[in-house]
Amino acid sequence: MENRILDNDSLEEQERLLQILPRALKQEVEALKNKSITSQVHFFSGTSKEFNRQVMQYLTAYKVYKQDSLFSQGDSADEIYFVQQGSFTLLIDISDYLNAEELGIDPKTESFNVPFNSYASGSYFGDEDSFGELPPSHG
Repeated sequence: MENRILDNDSLEEQERLLQILPRALKQEVEALKNKSITSQVHFFSGTSKEFNRQVMQYLTAYKVYKQDSLFSQGDSADEIYFVQQGSFTLLIDISDYLNAEELGIDPKTESFNVPFNSYASGSYFGDEDSFGELPPSHG
């Protein structure tokens, strides 16, 4: 038995192999590959395989660590994020709404972040309009 570590070459090989499969088999392989996401994220509850297939082709996986930022306050909301594993809290900077001098905060160099919303495995957030016109099987 050979132990192969996934690298860019083997990922490219997998993609190449998927492309040469008959369409029905390719769709089944992709559905199995994406089942961990579609079975864990509430957005996909009750949706059809076809809907999931259409959506999954546009997804990009991100691994986010503590102290990482997905986006910053003021960025336009043009994506939707699915939380497959773990949890995090979205923070909002309210220093513009406070008397910064009274609190000893320099609004040019410091922020006053407070929890805005928390997300756990299976949740999603962002701009659902990012998908454009969703297929009718999304309820």
